[in-house]
Amino acid sequence: MSLDGAALIDLPFNVNWNFNDGGGGAHNWKIENGFASFSADGVHASQDGTNFAEDAAHAAMLFRSPMIDFSRLDPDQNAIEVNFIGGQGNQGGAPEPAGPDTVVNYNGGNSDANGQKGLAFLNLTTGVYDHVLYDSEDGGDNPESISLTQAELVAAGIDINEVYRLDFFDYDDGASGWTRLESLNLNGSVIADPPPPPPPPSETLLAWNFNDGPGGDNGWTTVNGTAWFAGDGVGAGQADGGGMSGYFGGINTTGSTRNAHDGAHVNFLYRSPMINFATVHPIKPVLEFDWFGGAGNQEGVADLANPTTVGLGKTLTTDVGQKGLALLNLTTGDYDAVYYDPTNGNGTESFSLTQDDLVGAGVSLADNYQLDFFENDDGSWGWTRLNEVRIDSTALGELASRIKITDIDYSPDTNSVTLTWDSREGVIYIVKYSEDMTDWSTDIDDSVIGDAGNQTTRTFNLGGIGIVDQRKVFFRIER
Repeated sequence: MSLDGAALIDLPFNVNWNFNDGGGGAHNWKIENGFASFSADGVHASQDGTNFAEDAAHAAMLFRSPMIDFSRLDPDQNAIEVNFIGGQGNQGGAPEPAGPDTVVNYNGGNSDANGQKGLAFLNLTTGVYDHVLYDSEDGGDNPESISLTQAELVAAGIDINEVYRLDFFDYDDGASGWTRLESLNLNGSVIADPPPPPPPPSETLLAWNFNDGPGGDNGWTTVNGTAWFAGDGVGAGQADGGGMSGYFGGINTTGSTRNAHDGAHVNFLYRSPMINFATVHPIKPVLEFDWFGGAGNQEGVADLANPTTVGLGKTLTTDVGQKGLALLNLTTGDYDAVYYDPTNGNGTESFSLTQDDLVGAGVSLADNYQLDFFENDDGSWGWTRLNEVRIDSTALGELASRIKITDIDYSPDTNSVTLTWDSREGVIYIVKYSEDMTDWSTDIDDSVIGDAGNQTTRTFNLGGIGIVDQRKVFFRIER
């Protein structure tokens, strides 16, 4: 028998956000400013996202929760329990921050010895903090737990008619007094927008091993030239009669197909099945690949722009060509990122990329891709083989027509909702709504043009489309 934890009303707290350093430690909280990192006993401010800032100077950190609605409880029901580890959160007795801008803009965006560390309740209608909690104790005699009922929250300034997010902030670098948010426990009824199921662990990486046995192509196809499979990967081959002036690189000089090795050959382009990175694991590696052979861009030639620059057709290679793996954007037809084996020699070189790495390199979460292994080089030495590719299994296939909504803010004063979603500039999107998550036949706007960048934000007047006094409304973005 399976049961939604929120139904267990007799339990004081049935949702646990434990900010440890294991998988899923963020619990759908997001870094809004600065850097955070995770340890075995909680989340803390960081200088770069990998270390513990402790008492050192750092950018003001702001770590934000999913939406929370305290109106769903009775006054005497336990609503929230906060566990801090470390020193006092407000050692200097400074005034509580008024809102997120106060945190982000403090001291020019940096910490100082008079700063604070605490958990604030952000009112999503007013944009201000209605209440702030601090660790009140110094020393390692922790964690310190703060438990509040709905009535106690109201007495502290929380408006149960509003929706909130929790901000764990740190803009302090005193000589002592760091604070971690160890964990946070909730009555499950207060979660306004239940988070999606956790992303799959990294063990779901699917391996494409380009060996010389049956099935070595793994669903990849040869777009141009000839593929040669060896025990250590796939590389360019020479078809019978290929090469230049009869030179075949001294490798397999007879037969219908040969290993091109360093010899001239028809430009080689080898393409993967369709993939997308919209729903892959947000933290762990989602794309890994291994090279075998020499450096892929020995002459430092500019990255290829798109498949046509490989030299499709019967174009022969040159000694200033390249060997690399490119991500082909199927919307634009361009390569958004290109990766090469960085070193010479016959060893194996590995790349490991997270979703953030890919986005930072120029990959869009709103588009479909294919991987292109290309080879248009015939230097006197320097061949490269693609040994293996490992990819998050959720990346396989075409991007779903529905687009991920990354933020929803509702204003009861104006009965309007502001939606933010992953997008591409110039693409037309349809915003739909449903009252039961079954009938999606009605749209709010069928011609929203994507903003510049990788996200679009729009505000919609719900009363204008007849949505009045509805307890629940669901939204969906399509293109």
